Amino acid sequence: MVRFPKEIAPLPKSWWHTMGPVVHESEYAKGGHFAAWERPDAIVKDLRDMFGPSGGACGVLPARKGF
Repeated sequence: MVRFPKEIAPLPKSWWHTMGPVVHESEYAKGGHFAAWERPDAIVKDLRDMFGPSGGACGVLPARKGF
């Protein structure tokens, strides 16, 4: 889950783990609903962290070992 402070309808942090297995969490001081446009560096970092060799989503596909 990723949280940006200017999101249109931010979910309470306490709800994050009630929506299913969470493999990555991040909170940022800047950004909002259009975070991919406003903060592409943060989105790329999160994807690399999540799918990288030590990330929570690494190996979700049996034939792959990270990105």
